[in-house]
Amino acid sequence: MADDGIDVAAYLNRIAYEGSLEPNAETLNRLHAAQRLSVPYENLDVTLRRPMDHTPAGIFQKIVVRRRGGWCHELNRLFAALLAALRFKVTYHNAKVWSPTGDLAPDFSHLVLVVQLAERWIADVGFGARGPLEALRLDTETPQESAGDWYRLGIDPDDDGRRVVYWRPGGSVVWSPMYSMALAERRLEEFDPRSAEQQTEPNWWGRRMASVATREGRVSLNHDRLIVTRGTEREEVAVGEEDILRVLKERFGIDLD
Repeated sequence: MADDGIDVAAYLNRIAYEGSLEPNAETLNRLHAAQRLSVPYENLDVTLRRPMDHTPAGIFQKIVVRRRGGWCHELNRLFAALLAALRFKVTYHNAKVWSPTGDLAPDFSHLVLVVQLAERWIADVGFGARGPLEALRLDTETPQESAGDWYRLGIDPDDDGRRVVYWRPGGSVVWSPMYSMALAERRLEEFDPRSAEQQTEPNWWGRRMASVATREGRVSLNHDRLIVTRGTEREEVAVGEEDILRVLKERFGIDLD
């Protein structure tokens, strides 16, 4: 058991992880991929207007015990607790996010982790459909491939104390900004006001989202559309309200009580 009550063995079982627990880059990337392949990003509690417990114990109960997913304020907090229990050095960083339509959400809309090893890594298991399968090197502008998609970092033109993470899906030549993250370390409680605010915003509670990575791409639910990507191939089908619970169970492993 970790100091904050996280059962490490149960967490590793939840993400089907077997292997070394040495705090190095290989372990970080394998844990990151295992989490992304096993635990979906989802905002269902927000859409249902349910109270959300963002304490480590509360998130552990939801994601590990009840086998649900979560959004960044849950997924990255819990992943940070796991990494800390395994003796990784982890810090929290605030980010403002570009939506797929180009809108820019306020700062602290996204929680990002930085892991300090021989080099710095971005660990982000909570960014949904556009997020990388493995961790990203922070201190390079060289494009990085992850599960067929490409990512790169650049200095934020408006603030050299921030880095912009760009995404280019497989088969595309266009780089799109995902988020601008601050390099300065933050405390977890600094994210709480914005998290509470997000839960009142129509674009969060009015549109259900779920996404889980696969080795070939990802499976995503965008309110009433199921989207499956495999490399450069994309399949999209409509999902009726009567089929939502079945799709959540079959495609994301979510039993929505």
